[in-house]
Amino acid sequence: MCWAGSRAFIHESIYEGFVRELVDKTAAMKIGSGVEDSTEMGPVVSKSRQEIVLGYVKDGVDEGAKLLHGGKKPKDPRLDKGNFVEPTIFENVSGDMKIGCDEIFGPVLSITKFKTTDEVVRMANETDYGLYGGIWTSNLKTAHEVASRLEVGGVAINEYLVTFPQTPFGGYKDSGIGHENGIRALEHYTRTKNVSVNLS
Repeated sequence: MCWAGSRAFIHESIYEGFVRELVDKTAAMKIGSGVEDSTEMGPVVSKSRQEIVLGYVKDGVDEGAKLLHGGKKPKDPRLDKGNFVEPTIFENVSGDMKIGCDEIFGPVLSITKFKTTDEVVRMANETDYGLYGGIWTSNLKTAHEVASRLEVGGVAINEYLVTFPQTPFGGYKDSGIGHENGIRALEHYTRTKNVSVNLS
């Protein structure tokens, strides 16, 4: 999905435990055909996308990020003919790395530790894209403050991937053109014209 999370900023107070549990859960994911009920992650859209995603993995390693999990084609011979890439997790990712600023459109997650609100907002915004973001916190005041400062078209607090037909969906910067859903979508496809007539 175009709004799938590709970067995660984790507060230093929970970083080590969070990353350890994330890697364990990712390693246990069932990769397979999208038509099988037990599948938790399917293939990427095409062979060329598979090659591009694996290229990003190589770039991440070459640029100094630490590969924690995945980054290869699955070893399961039943998946040989599909465009599969293992779910991949990197840490020590900075905004000037390709995996830290590009839209990969593949199962690659870049993890970065942060200490302060200002720091995480700066890091989150140092990309040319801004479609969607998610914030998890027990402090709603902080959540709303950060949401207002993020350069993205949508923010979910303590959940992710929330859209409704009546609410606009679209991005900032180089993420998409215009908005879908809601009155904004109608405005996007409307050309306004003012016609005046003198009837005297």
